[in-house]
Amino acid sequence: MSLKIIKTLDECTGHLLVTHDGRFHPDEILGTVILFEAFNGNVSLLRTSNPPKYLKIPHVVYDVGHEIGYTRYDHHQLGGNGKRRNGVPYASAGLLWRDFGDIVLMNKSVPPDYINPIWKAIDNRLIQTVDCYDNGFLPAECSDFSINRVISNFNPTWLEQEASNVAFLIAFEVAKQIFNRELERVKAQKLAIPMVEAAIEESNDGIMILNSSVPWDGIVVNSSLPKAKEILYVITPSLRKGYNIVGVKKSSTNFEVRKPFPKSWAGLPKKLLREITGVETAHFCHSARFIAGAKTLEDAKKLAAIAANYPEELPELKEG
Repeated sequence: MSLKIIKTLDECTGHLLVTHDGRFHPDEILGTVILFEAFNGNVSLLRTSNPPKYLKIPHVVYDVGHEIGYTRYDHHQLGGNGKRRNGVPYASAGLLWRDFGDIVLMNKSVPPDYINPIWKAIDNRLIQTVDCYDNGFLPAECSDFSINRVISNFNPTWLEQEASNVAFLIAFEVAKQIFNRELERVKAQKLAIPMVEAAIEESNDGIMILNSSVPWDGIVVNSSLPKAKEILYVITPSLRKGYNIVGVKKSSTNFEVRKPFPKSWAGLPKKLLREITGVETAHFCHSARFIAGAKTLEDAKKLAAIAANYPEELPELKEG
């Protein structure tokens, strides 16, 4: 059974799933897989950044909507949406695995005595990595679920009778898709270099503006151009309409940005964010303080300028 993506509620059959549109991320993709398996594929997916406020049909809204009350499976609100005992914060994938993981495992005929240890292992090996990534960091608690593990996982286990050649062909098809997507992405990155370098030279006061969503991150971070070292924020059009303001990372090897957005902005509902910044169309600042958004380019510039000129925050003092 394949996933059905709908455009209107009238098309819905089965359980309604609602997540954001525009650029997709691993956490809502994996969250959709969890829900698809929990409901045995009897679902319809609506992708929208403005979920209906009142739904009269069975539904799960995730990774979008805390502004209008859908907070259970969102994590962008002020303070996030909880952490595991090891300190790893939840993103939508982890929140959904927390509540639906047992159902998925029962649907997969996992013996009752094994459900809890398997649930924990999947959370440790896979879900936490995705949650960390979406929350803007990758600490030691989160292992990297690499292509080596992805491909190796297609080898039959001792419980399966599948022929090795059959498994090889399945792994081949997956690896082919991964390879071709990586090839297209690298090609796009290389072709973007002249455009990004021109934008670096045109940047002012630590702010760079791009007119399209070209890949810029690694180019800016690794650029030898003198002005590249001064850039704090990059403004690009958002696939969800409006504009994103993204903090430039200190290096390509971690998530830490050169200057996070002010703490007082983190995770605020758009009404409060607009009040505290004075920017009319400001609508978002991630709780991890590495990305913010506004509806117009002028307001995106205003947000970036405020953040760039905001006093550096002193580190919190530790007792003792």
